[in-house]
Amino acid sequence: MALALLRTLRLAAREAFAPHALARTPEPSQAMATHDEVSSFHEAGEHSLIPVYHFNALAVAALAPRGARVLDLGCGSGQFLSYLARRRPDLELIGLELSTEMIRVGQENLARNRLSERVRLEHGDMRRFARSLRGPVDVVTSIFSLHHLRTRADLLACLADIEELLRRCASNLWLFDFVRPRQLKTAHEVPLLFTPTASVAFHHASRDSLCAAWGYEEMKCALAASMPRRLEAERSRILPLYQAHWHQQRNAVPAESLWHPADDLPAQTRREVAIFPRLFRAGPHRSATGTPHGPRRGSRGEGHAAPPEVAPTRERAL
Repeated sequence: MALALLRTLRLAAREAFAPHALARTPEPSQAMATHDEVSSFHEAGEHSLIPVYHFNALAVAALAPRGARVLDLGCGSGQFLSYLARRRPDLELIGLELSTEMIRVGQENLARNRLSERVRLEHGDMRRFARSLRGPVDVVTSIFSLHHLRTRADLLACLADIEELLRRCASNLWLFDFVRPRQLKTAHEVPLLFTPTASVAFHHASRDSLCAAWGYEEMKCALAASMPRRLEAERSRILPLYQAHWHQQRNAVPAESLWHPADDLPAQTRREVAIFPRLFRAGPHRSATGTPHGPRRGSRGEGHAAPPEVAPTRERAL
């Protein structure tokens, strides 16, 4: 644990003093299609990604009214939705995914865990989905997905469809993704440091995802250009490689009354689950149960102040 902390601090210091930002390298393709890619990501969702999933589940739970319908864009094999379904059994969960192989693996997993009635995976493209979606949506989410969009035009198309849904359904919104590091070396080291037990294929995919991630200011400007509304935003502290953006226009019931604790997690995972939310000073997760938090007044992020016409500014490491 002490060695991992030392390596994290060294990596954070190197990122903070890097003179230039890393140029973005888009993912080889928008969807994971090979057996190795799909298997490695699905298996990581069983163990290595649980702390991140728990943090995001807390945030979504705080934004979701009782019995809410949640749409998750780029859901992969539905591992996050499976975790959320266990924490909030009252929710109806829909995942939109481009990879048919991901959907196949996910549907088998949902059936095996008896979650098929509450979690549905559908084939679709998150660049154009709003008009084909039937019925209301209470919360729109995207977890580790927006970096798969290969161009800024793709990103803007996705955000425009999200805005159409928010306007039509008065939905709440939660977006979570990587922030592109300032050095290529960081993209190689982070997967080994934070998911050491994951497969080599997953480490390679995580490296590519970090290199393809949108910068924090890039994302804020894209959101400002696509959504004429104020969104809250936060970038993780210490190691600023994660970003969250959210908007709440519909009140949710107190999460404590609906949340089912994850009492069956291994001791090491429980420690990691407790640590991850501390990377963010603000966010809806701070009003949810199951995480250390301060007063409710600290839950607001810094907001999206950049107007649409302003070009993305150079990132600053915190």
